Amino acid sequence: MKILRNNFDIARSILLLATAITMGVFATNVTAQEITSSIQGTILTPDGQAATGVTATVTDSRDGRSQSSSSDDRGVVNFRSVSPGGPYTVRLSAAGYESVLITELYTDVAGRSAFTVTLETASEAIEEIVVTAAQIQTVTTASGPSSTFSLQQLTDMPSTTRQIRDIIRMDPRVSIGETGSGGDQSGAISCLGGSSRTNSFTIDGVRATDAFGLNLSGNLSRFTFPIPFDTVAGAAVEFAPVSVEYGQFSGCNVNVVTKSGGNEFHGSGFYLYNDDSMTNDTIDGATFEQGTFERKNYGFEFSGPILKDKLFFYGSFEQFDTATVNQVGSADDTSFPRNDTAFTTAELDQIKNILITRYDRDPGEAIRNMPVTSERYFARLDWNINEDHRVEATYASVEEATLIGDDIGGGRGEYTFSDNFHARGSESETIGLRLYSNWTDRLSTEFRYSTQDVTDLQNPFGGGEQQDEVPRPRITLCQGLCFLNFINEFAGQEFVSGPGTFRSANKLNTNKDQFKLKADYQLGNHLITGGYEYETLDVFNLFIINATGTVTFNSIADLDAGNANAIRQGVSFTRDPNDAAAIYTRDIHSLFLQDTWDINDSSQLIFGLRYDWYKSDDIPTLNNNYVARYGMSNQVGFDGLEAIQPRIGYNYTLPDSFGDTRLSLGFGVFSGNDPTVWFSNAYQNYGGALGVGTQNSCVPADLQVLSSGTFQGIPECVTAAGQAEAQAVLGAVNATDPNLELPTVHRYSFGIEHNTDFGGGFFSDWNLQLDLIYSDLKDQVDFLDLSLHQTGTSPDGRPIFSQVDPLNVGCAATFNGPRQGFDNVTAACLGNANSDIFFTNRPGDGGNTFTTSIQASKAFAWGDAWQMQVTTGYAYNESEVGNPGNSFTASGNFRSVVNSDLGTAPIGPSYRNTPHNFVLSTTISNQFFGDNTTSFSAFFQRRKGNPISAVFFADPYSGAIGDTASEARHLLYVPTGPTDPLVTWSDASADAFFAWADSAGLARGAVVPKGSLDEPWQSDLDIRIQQEIPFFGNAKGKIFFDIENVLNLIDDSSGTKRYINTTDILSAVGIVEADIDTVNNQYIYSGFAEPQTIPDSWDSLYRIQLGIRVDF
Repeated sequence: MKILRNNFDIARSILLLATAITMGVFATNVTAQEITSSIQGTILTPDGQAATGVTATVTDSRDGRSQSSSSDDRGVVNFRSVSPGGPYTVRLSAAGYESVLITELYTDVAGRSAFTVTLETASEAIEEIVVTAAQIQTVTTASGPSSTFSLQQLTDMPSTTRQIRDIIRMDPRVSIGETGSGGDQSGAISCLGGSSRTNSFTIDGVRATDAFGLNLSGNLSRFTFPIPFDTVAGAAVEFAPVSVEYGQFSGCNVNVVTKSGGNEFHGSGFYLYNDDSMTNDTIDGATFEQGTFERKNYGFEFSGPILKDKLFFYGSFEQFDTATVNQVGSADDTSFPRNDTAFTTAELDQIKNILITRYDRDPGEAIRNMPVTSERYFARLDWNINEDHRVEATYASVEEATLIGDDIGGGRGEYTFSDNFHARGSESETIGLRLYSNWTDRLSTEFRYSTQDVTDLQNPFGGGEQQDEVPRPRITLCQGLCFLNFINEFAGQEFVSGPGTFRSANKLNTNKDQFKLKADYQLGNHLITGGYEYETLDVFNLFIINATGTVTFNSIADLDAGNANAIRQGVSFTRDPNDAAAIYTRDIHSLFLQDTWDINDSSQLIFGLRYDWYKSDDIPTLNNNYVARYGMSNQVGFDGLEAIQPRIGYNYTLPDSFGDTRLSLGFGVFSGNDPTVWFSNAYQNYGGALGVGTQNSCVPADLQVLSSGTFQGIPECVTAAGQAEAQAVLGAVNATDPNLELPTVHRYSFGIEHNTDFGGGFFSDWNLQLDLIYSDLKDQVDFLDLSLHQTGTSPDGRPIFSQVDPLNVGCAATFNGPRQGFDNVTAACLGNANSDIFFTNRPGDGGNTFTTSIQASKAFAWGDAWQMQVTTGYAYNESEVGNPGNSFTASGNFRSVVNSDLGTAPIGPSYRNTPHNFVLSTTISNQFFGDNTTSFSAFFQRRKGNPISAVFFADPYSGAIGDTASEARHLLYVPTGPTDPLVTWSDASADAFFAWADSAGLARGAVVPKGSLDEPWQSDLDIRIQQEIPFFGNAKGKIFFDIENVLNLIDDSSGTKRYINTTDILSAVGIVEADIDTVNNQYIYSGFAEPQTIPDSWDSLYRIQLGIRVDF
C-alpha cells in the first residue's frame, strides 16, 4: 500500500471534499461507535399507498423529550439519535385519518426499531387508536452480526464480578479467558478466536479501550469495569458492523451506553458479600486452601430532574474489596495447585533468614491471598435545550489496585515472597461531551469530545524501583544449576527476592483526546452520512528491564557466603532511569462517508468508505550502528501509517410467504486498536538509551557481594559497563519496519434471522439467528531477530542459525534484508551480536477465522404469573494465526511464539480459539407473595479447550539451532519409531514417548502442526435466586444469592477448569529435550515429560455470594 500512498493523496482529497460538502451543506455532526438508536416508521393509507405528510411525534417517557417529523413521499418517517431503551410513544396524526398512538416501543444500542402502520379513515365513534409496539410487530435491525443486551438482562443474570464480560458471554462467539488468580490477568475477552487487544470498548461513544496495549481486559482499567456496573443501560457486542462509523478495532466492538436522569427521582443501592467460608477449597478430592478473606462489593445510584423536562442528573458509585489466591507454592506444599520451585518450605525459610541476617533485607511473607480493590465514580448531566437539540456530559473516574505475583511461577523466579509481588492497577479520569441536533426533518448532527487521563500502576510491594530513593537489587538462586540454566535475568531462577524483572523501573502515563463530527442527511430514500474523527495520544513510558540489577547465586551456601555466580543490570545512559523514558505523541485522523439506501420496503443497501491515517512528529533517536549493520534507519514512527476501509452491506426482508425472515450480507475492512506499546519499544530501545552490564567487566573479587557482613549491592563495574554500552550506542535495538503496513481484517458475513409462527404453541415466537463470518487477516504483525543468519540444517530439515554482526573486526558481511540473512559471512562475523528485534509484517498469508453460530431466544408466559426468557446458542470457530503478539515488548513478541523456522512464525490454530462453544441462559419468574417477584436465573456453558502446541524443551535445543530466545517454543519432531535414523535416545524414555504420542494422535515421522494438543473440555453453571420484598412506599427491595460454578457444589470433581501446565510460553508445552549430534546429523532425545493439566482454582471452585438491593 505504500506505493499507492502518493496517488492516494488525490483520493483522500476527494473524500475530504465530499465529507466537507456533506457536513457544510447539510450541517455537521459527530459520532463514535454508534451509541444511539433510531426509529423508522412506514405509514400507509387504507388502500396500501404511502401516506405523505403525516405528523409523527416520538416521546421518551423517561424525560418527556419529544421530536416531531413528517412522513415523506414514501410514507416514511425517521427519528435519529434516539437514546436506547424506553419506553417511547409515537403519535401519528393526519387530516382525514384516525390518530394512532403506539406505546411500549423500545430501542436497542446501535439498532433501528422499525414499524409499519396502516391508517384508518376518520370516524366520529373513534377518538384515537392505541396499539402497542408488539401488536404492530415492531422489529429491531442492526447492520452486521451482533448481540444486544437489555437492562433487564444486565440486572437478572448471575455475575459475581459485576463485569460486562459476564453478560456478553451469552453470545457463543465470545469466549472469556482463564481467570487464574482472579487478578488483572483474568478474563480476557476473545471474539471469534482473536486477541482481546484487537477489540474496541466504548462507553457512550467514548473509546474506553486501553490506549497503550497492556490490559488484557481490553478496556482502560486493568482488571475492573471502567464505570459502576449499575450505570449501564444497555450493551451490544458487534462483530462486523458495516457502518463506516465503526473504527479502531479488528476483533469486536463492545458497545456500552449509560443511564440518564428523567422526570422522576430514582435510586438504588446494593451490597454483596462473600468470604472464605462461602468458597469451596476442594477440587477432585484435593484441597487448595483459599486463605482467610472477605469479599465486599457495594454501591449506589441516584437520578432525577434539576429542571423538569429540561435538565437531568445521574450519579453512581461502586466499591469493591476482595482478595484473590496465589497459585504457586513451595516444592512440598501441595495445598497450592502449582509447585514449580526446587526449594522446600524449610529451605525457603532458610533463604529468608539469610536475607534478613546477612543482607539486611526482609523478603516478606509467603503469599496466599492477594488484595483487590477498586473505587469507581460516574456522573452524567442531560440537557434538553429544546425539541431539536440536546446535550449529554459525563464524568468517570477509576482507582484500582491488586497484588500480583511478578516473577513467581516462571523462569525469572519460580518462588518468591511478598517483596517480589507488586501492586498493579490504574487511576483514570474521563470527561465526555456530546451535542445532538435535529436541524430539519432531513438533517441531524452530532458533536462529540472527550479527554482521558490514565496512570498505570505497577509498584513493587517491597518498593525499591531504580528511580526510587533506595533501589533494591534482585537476588536470585539457581539451586546448583546456574551453569546450565541461567542465561540471563529471564530464565533459570528457582527463587527471587526484590522487584520483578519487568517492574524494576516502570512508569506509564497516557492522555488521550477524542473529537468527532458527523452529519446525517435524508435525501429521498438515501441516508447520507459523513464525518471526521480525530484522536491524539500523549505517552510517557518508562520501562527498563532489570534496572535494579540481578545478583544470582548457585546455592543457598553461596548466598550465605556472598559468592555470586552472575550479576547483570540494565542501565540508563545517564544512570537516571527517567532519562531513558519514551515520550511521544501520535495522532489518528479518520474520514468516513456512507450511503444507506432503502431500495424498497424489503431491501436496503449500505455502502461507504472509512480512511484512517496516522501523524506524528516524534521519531526514535537515530542509531548509526544500526544503519551501518542493516542499511536502513531505525527512525521509524507512526507517521504515514494508513488504512483504507471500504464497507458494504445488504439487508433483505423475504416475502411474507417465508414468514418473518430477514437476510443480511456484509463485507468490510477493519483495522485498528493496534497496541501502541508495540511501537513504543522503538522509542526507548534504540540502542543508546539503555545498556546491559554484566560481571564479565569485573574481576573475581567483585562477585563477593558481602563485605564485613554488609551487602554491597550491584558492583560499580557492572553499572559502569552498562552505562558505557549505552553511551557507545552498543545496546540491542528495537526497530519498526520502514515499510510497515497497518494490519487489517477483511471480514465477510452472512446472516438469517427468522421469527417462527406456527399459530401458537411451543414452536411459535422463537427468534432464530444464523450467522456465518469469515475473516481474512492481512499484513499481520511479526517480530524478527535481524542478527540471525542460516548456517546449517537440522536433522529434520529445519534451518540452523547463527548471529552475525557486520561491524565485528574483520567482517565484511552485508545485510540482504529481513528474513534473507547476510552475504560474505565469515568466522569473524559470528557471535558478539545483539538481538536486534524488528517489528514488521508477516509475508503472505496472515491467517483467517471462520465462525458459524446459531442462536435462539423466546419469552414464555403461562397465564398472568409464570414468565420465562430463554436464550441459547452454539458457535463453531476456526481461528488460525501466525504471531499473535501476546507480549508487551518486542523481544517478548519474538520469544513468545510457537516456531518451526525463526524467519516466520507458522500459521496455525490461535491459542484463543474455542472450536465448540454452547451457551444457555434463562430467567424464570413468578409472583408467589403478592406483587413481589421471585426469579431464578441461570447461565450454562460447555466449551472445548484451547489448542496447545507440543514443542522441544528450550535447552539444549535452542542453543543447538541458534535461537536467541531460549524458550520452549520449537515444534516437536515425532520420530517414525525407536529406529528412526534422524533420532537417537540417550535415556530410557523412548517407549513412554511413543505411547503418549500415539495416544495424542500425533503423526510419526513429521514435525507436529501448531496447536496439535487440546486442553480439556470445560463446563460451567452459574445461578441467581432472587426475591423481591416490600420496602417503603412503592419502593422494592431484592434479596438474592449467586452461586458461581454450581457443578463444583454438586460434586468437587465436576466443573473443574483444567489447563495444560505450559512450559515457557502461554501456548506451548515442552515434551522432550533435544540436542543435535552434528557429526551424524541426528537429534539426541532425552527427558520425555508427558504434559500435565492443572486446575484453575479460582474458576473451578464454587463460591456463594449474598446480596441485597433496594430500588426506589
